Amino acid sequence: AVRDLIRARRSAQDDAIGAKQTVRSFLLRHDRRFGGKAAWTKMYWRWLSEQRFDFPHQQLAFEEMQKRVLEAQARVGRLEAALTEAVDAWCFAPLVRNLQVLRGIRLVSAATLVAEVGDLTRFDNPKQLMAYVGLVPSEYSSGARKQRGRITR
Repeated sequence: AVRDLIRARRSAQDDAIGAKQTVRSFLLRHDRRFGGKAAWTKMYWRWLSEQRFDFPHQQLAFEEMQKRVLEAQARVGRLEAALTEAVDAWCFAPLVRNLQVLRGIRLVSAATLVAEVGDLTRFDNPKQLMAYVGLVPSEYSSGARKQRGRITR
């Protein structure tokens, strides 16, 4: 169930990204460029609300695109809240909490790792886990010379 929830959240996130791209493409088609530093901030939303188009149908289309972005973001938020609730009642909750101690790993990343890989104790050593998820070091070898590089996928 947690895995399905994580995948639904990812799908909603992809929808939000697509909706944002649609808005930005529409604005570029009409030669509207935001002068600020970053998109999708409060300033950006204020700028979006100030945009007016010559034809009512264009304005309606633009407003519907904005609503699509907001709805997709709300869906992501609802799914994240449900994920937080589901993880608390999950048998792997202690493992998820322990993974969150690592720098850069928050709830969604930790829950995704545990949901997709499962019980980490089934691997005898880290090599087996890395082989299972497809992480291997790059290797440059010629004859007797071997040089291992960074991890690849």
